Amino acid sequence: MADAASIRFYGRLNQPSIPALNGIRALAVILVILFHLGFVTFEIGNVGVIVFFVLSGFLITRLLLAERGRTGSIAVGRFYLRRALRLLPAFYVFWLCYVGIALALHRQDAWDQYLAALFYINDYYRWMHPAPHIPMDHTWSLAVEEQFYLIWPWICVWCNCERRTLIRVLIATIASIWTGRIIYEFWFSANHDVIYYSFHTRADSLAVGCLLAVAVSSGAGFKYLPVFVRYQWSPFLTLAALAVSLWFRLRFGVAFEHTVGLIVWPLLSAVLMIQWVAFSGGRMWGWIDAEPLNTLGKWSYATYLWHWLVDYLLIQRFGYGSDLIRVPIAILGSFALGGLSYYVVESRFLRLKSQLRESTRVESPRGSRR
Repeated sequence: MADAASIRFYGRLNQPSIPALNGIRALAVILVILFHLGFVTFEIGNVGVIVFFVLSGFLITRLLLAERGRTGSIAVGRFYLRRALRLLPAFYVFWLCYVGIALALHRQDAWDQYLAALFYINDYYRWMHPAPHIPMDHTWSLAVEEQFYLIWPWICVWCNCERRTLIRVLIATIASIWTGRIIYEFWFSANHDVIYYSFHTRADSLAVGCLLAVAVSSGAGFKYLPVFVRYQWSPFLTLAALAVSLWFRLRFGVAFEHTVGLIVWPLLSAVLMIQWVAFSGGRMWGWIDAEPLNTLGKWSYATYLWHWLVDYLLIQRFGYGSDLIRVPIAILGSFALGGLSYYVVESRFLRLKSQLRESTRVESPRGSRR
């Protein structure tokens, strides 16, 4: 017999728009803004990026599994087109504006830095060319995600979306990356940038999200779910564990991050995500699915793009003092630009993306019966 907590969770998970995810996105991008502004520690900003990775892996895998279940196959070409419509317009508008501002300010940046961002290879460029300030430095995480999008659909096709096979592949991938980071740290004394920025050392966060999506797609078969979503206060335990792990990072340094932190933080992020989805309709955690976080989460992608420029200009103007001025301006300014980008640029292409998805359903024999 299904557990009541599991029934509640799946009821929320199977809604057209999954509750709480926009709120989680908004909180994650705020953490990143505050870190790049110098207001919070590096580790907290890192957790914000990890949350985005886990969310991406989770949502993309759910979409691929749903398409496979609905149509009997995965149209990889259409997947890439949908991703392009979702991500590229806002990014390239940002890229052109950033380059235009840099030229107007007569910055002497090397063009290969801009090209690395343009072609989504900044994750590897970043650690191969360390510098105090790299233009569009934050696009390394976008590069990691884009490289994931290039690989993961083909793995799903190769596995025929068979859940047991996907689970084995994901567990093997995650364990390999964990092992590789530990080897880098203790046997090769790798510098922090190599481990922090590279796709092959950070893809486990995305894989954790993928594994979560495959696990919950089995419904009642995910027998451990009730342990995490039975009690309203459960997220407090997850947040406490996250806080303790961040304290250990401060206490033991980058070696803890490379060997333990980057293992624990994606797992805790995944647990916290399913807990907030499960409890977002309740009194204690309802705020995570309410305004303004819901709307700010819709703007989070463009906000992430533009916050780098906002934070950098604020640091140049106000230095590292007067947080009462810098922090509100950074958050409000970043979300204002994100909202502008969402309604002026993204929304137009999101409509095209929705039309493409609907056309796929109509063309599919299985989709026509749903």
